[in-house]
Amino acid sequence: MLAKLVPVTILLLSALFFPCVSADERSHIIEQAKLLYNQRKPALPQLKKAAALGDPESQFYLAEELSGPLELMTQEAAFWYEKSAAQGDMYAMYRLAFRNIDICQALQSCSAIGLSAQDWKNKLTRIAQSRSARGDSEAMSMLYLVTGDLDWLKKAANAGDASSQWLLASRYREGRGVFIIPSNRKKEEERLLKLAAENGFPKAQIEYAGILAERGDNVKGKKWYLEAVNKSFITALSSYAYMLEMGDLYDIPRNPQKAYEFHTIVLSLGTADILHETTAERLILLEKTLSPSEIAQAKSNADAWTKTHPPLSFYRIKLGW
Repeated sequence: MLAKLVPVTILLLSALFFPCVSADERSHIIEQAKLLYNQRKPALPQLKKAAALGDPESQFYLAEELSGPLELMTQEAAFWYEKSAAQGDMYAMYRLAFRNIDICQALQSCSAIGLSAQDWKNKLTRIAQSRSARGDSEAMSMLYLVTGDLDWLKKAANAGDASSQWLLASRYREGRGVFIIPSNRKKEEERLLKLAAENGFPKAQIEYAGILAERGDNVKGKKWYLEAVNKSFITALSSYAYMLEMGDLYDIPRNPQKAYEFHTIVLSLGTADILHETTAERLILLEKTLSPSEIAQAKSNADAWTKTHPPLSFYRIKLGW
C-alpha cells in the first residue's frame, strides 16, 4: 500500500509546488529533464518534476529510469508507465504489455496494476493499427516490435521514419529478411543507412560514414561523420577527438590541439563513467605535447563550439538502455 502512495504523493506535492507554472517554465523543466536523460546523467529529480507536470514522454522516461537496465516493473514505475500510456504513449503501453514478469516475481516487486499484460498488448495493437492506417510511421514500427513481422518495419522505413530505416538496416546486417541475390542485402543495408543519415539520424550517419570509408571514399565518409559530430552526438565527438589525435582515419590530419578541444567538449559532459575516465586520460597525454597557450586556445575553442551547437546527447533509443 505504501508503494502505491509514493507516486500519488508526488502528484500532490506537484500541485503545491507547481500551482502557477508558466508555459515557459513548464517547457524549461521538461526540456532539461529530457536533456539529462539523453546524456545518461542522473535525472530522477528532474524527471519527477517533468512527469508531475503531465508530460507523457517525461513520464515514460521516468518509468524507464525507475525500471533500470533489468526493466523491473516496480509499483512506481508501473504508475508512471500507466500515466504515460493513458495519454497515448505507445512505448509506455509496450512496456506494460511486455514487462519482465519473471524478474519482478523473483524480487517480489511486481506491480498491482489494473490491466493485464495481454490487455495492454491488445490495446497497443488496436491503437498502433489505427494510427498506421493514417500513415503514422512510428505506429508501423511499433507493430513490428509487437508482432516481430519485418514487413511492418519495412513499411515504417518506406514511410520515411529514420530510426526504422536504421533499425531495418541493422536487421539486414544480422541476417534477417530474404534476398534472392545475396549481394543485394549489403546494397539495401547501405541504401537504408543513407536514407536515415539524410533524415538526420546520427547513429546512421556514423555507420554510413564507415561504409563509405571501407570503400575508400574518405571525402564523403568524413562529411557524414562530421554531420553526426555537429549534432553533438557524444559517440561521434569522442571518436572524432581520437581521429584528430591519431590522424589518418577518413584522411583527417593529426591535430593535437584540435583533439584536445574535442576531448574537452566530451569531458564537459561530466559523467562518472568509463568515457569520462578515458577522455581525462587522453587530455593528460595531450597536455604533454602542447604549450600552455595552445591548451588555453583549445579550451576557448571548446567553449565556443558548445555555445554554437546542440546540447551533447547520446540520442538514446526509446526502448533501449
